[in-house]
Amino acid sequence: MRQCGLALKFAREHQADRNLVLEAVRECGLSLKYATEPLKADRELVLEAVRQRGLALKHAAAPLKADRAFMLEAVRQNGWALKFAAEPLKADRELVLEAVRQNGQALEFAAKPLKADHLVVLEAVRQNGWALYWAAESLKTDLQFMHVVALRRNWDVTRLLFLTRRADATGPLAALPEDALELVLRFYIRDRAAEHLRSLP
Repeated sequence: MRQCGLALKFAREHQADRNLVLEAVRECGLSLKYATEPLKADRELVLEAVRQRGLALKHAAAPLKADRAFMLEAVRQNGWALKFAAEPLKADRELVLEAVRQNGQALEFAAKPLKADHLVVLEAVRQNGWALYWAAESLKTDLQFMHVVALRRNWDVTRLLFLTRRADATGPLAALPEDALELVLRFYIRDRAAEHLRSLP
């Protein structure tokens, strides 16, 4: 099993052997797909699979995906595991924070209200700047919030423009022409950065 965990697919006689399956998922988390149903409900074994590949959680037993304590462990191992959490858990702020701290892109799978949560989005962006793509449009058109993001990531205006332009054309920034939007962002960020520097001891 060490050469390729997916070999478990063709080793039907070993799919119920916990030790062999454990070895297989450590090599290739997705081989959890071929384990027997009782092993897909084995907390330790599933966590090993998730540690190797977050998407392995897709093949875990449904009760584990709805188990908050288990999912907290899972997203700490791999933020992508949030994708397969039971829907109520995707609205759990603590759990989502743990997920985005491990992998900012996990923000994609958070419940809609949490995509508008300043702390959740900032934590996601801190881990992976491109997570801003998944933030609520209200945040991406909020100059003050975008200023904080720019300072946290040390981004230039070009990057900010690219990501704010992902917003729907309904917000105040989206209504501006490209050159005007760039000027607004550039001067706003410059002025806020200057204020921040003056406030330092």
